[in-house]
Amino acid sequence: MCFRVLSLCSHEEVEVEEEEEEKEDEEEEIEEVDEEDAMQNHSSDEAKVEDEDEKKKHAELLALPPHGSKVYIGGIPHDVSNEDLKSFCKRIGEVAEVRVMKGKHSCENKGFGFVRFRSVDLASKAIEELNNTEFKGKKIKCSTSQAKHRLFIGNVPRSWGVEDLRKIVSEVGPGVIGVELVKAVYKEDMLRRDIEDLQKLWLDFSRQVKDGVRN
Repeated sequence: MCFRVLSLCSHEEVEVEEEEEEKEDEEEEIEEVDEEDAMQNHSSDEAKVEDEDEKKKHAELLALPPHGSKVYIGGIPHDVSNEDLKSFCKRIGEVAEVRVMKGKHSCENKGFGFVRFRSVDLASKAIEELNNTEFKGKKIKCSTSQAKHRLFIGNVPRSWGVEDLRKIVSEVGPGVIGVELVKAVYKEDMLRRDIEDLQKLWLDFSRQVKDGVRN
C-alpha cells in the first residue's frame, strides 16, 4: 500500500515538472518574440530618424541662397573685419554670409572678401550701387564672384547615361542644374583610329607612287 502511494506521488511530480517545463518553454518563446519585435521597432525607428535627417539636410540645402548671389568686393582696408563689411553691405538688403579673406600668418585681411546676399537681385543691386564707392577711405570694386559649382565624378559605369547619373546625384541632395557625361576614349578606340589613319596614309602614298610612275 505504501509503495502504491509513493508511485502515485512520483507520477504526480513528473506531471508537475512537465507542466513547469512547458510553461518555461512558452515563456522563452514569448521572450524571443518580444526581442524580435523590439529589434524590428528599433530598426524602424532608426530608419525614421535617417529619413528625417535626410529631409532636414535637403531643406537646409534648399534654404541656401541661389547661385549668382555671391559678390566679390576688392580694395577693402586691411583692418576690416567680417562685421565691418556686413554692416557696410546691409544697406543693400539681407546679407546671408560674409567672408573676408585673411593670410595664413597674418591677422590682416588680403584686401578683398566675398558677400553672399539672399537673392540674385540683391547681388546685382550691390554691384551697381557699391562699385567704385568709398569704404573707410578706400575706393572698392564690386563684381560677380566667379565661384565654381561643378563637381567631377569619376569611375562612372560605361553603361550609364545622363539620366542615370542625374538620378544618383539628385538622391544625395537637391539643386542639380545640369549634368554633362563625358565619354572617355579607351585604348581600343584609340587603336582603331590609329589603324584607320595608317590605312589612309598608305592609300595616299600608294596613289602618289602610281602617279609618279605614270609621269
